[in-house]
Amino acid sequence: MTFDTEIAFYKANRKEFVKQYENKFLVIKGEALLGVYDTRSQAHDATLLSHEAGSFIIERPTNIIRN
Repeated sequence: MTFDTEIAFYKANRKEFVKQYENKFLVIKGEALLGVYDTRSQAHDATLLSHEAGSFIIERPTNIIRN
């Protein structure tokens, strides 16, 4: 499974995500933000209660740009 849709959605909304949720962990599936959590493990464990593993991504918005 590729996550092209999720990655494109994150990139398109990155600036707003940084503004609202900097250093939080966002769960994204398709073009939807499913949840916002304080830790990666919270995001992962909570999302697994209602979504299949491997069907979503977890991103941490930050102002740090990686090449």
